[in-house]
Amino acid sequence: MRKFLVGILMFTATMPALADWEMHSQNDDALYYVDSKTIHDSGHFRRAWTLMDRNVPAPGGALSQLILFEFDCGGQRARFVSLTSRSGHMAKGKTLAADAFPHEWIYVSPHRTSALTLRYVCQ
Repeated sequence: MRKFLVGILMFTATMPALADWEMHSQNDDALYYVDSKTIHDSGHFRRAWTLMDRNVPAPGGALSQLILFEFDCGGQRARFVSLTSRSGHMAKGKTLAADAFPHEWIYVSPHRTSALTLRYVCQ
């Protein structure tokens, strides 16, 4: 597990420069992006790196979050696999927090921004 976490942290340190971010939605709080080059298809399941770029810092100072999502396209569910909070816009700046383990599946409400991300990745 420790090697996995170190690998994820090293990858997320270089990812912003290599990513092909495509904005798919926005709201009053943030812009939401998917790196289309990272969408991995495995039947009804897909994984993709996403980026939430905030207009104002979250509690703790993060202006952006780099998130590896796993989606159950048929079941309309999603879960975090990895999440890194950064001090700058577009996943730049200092790493403020990191979490690298699969979370529980949650059903995606059609009224949430994550529904737009699921639709984008699963299309």
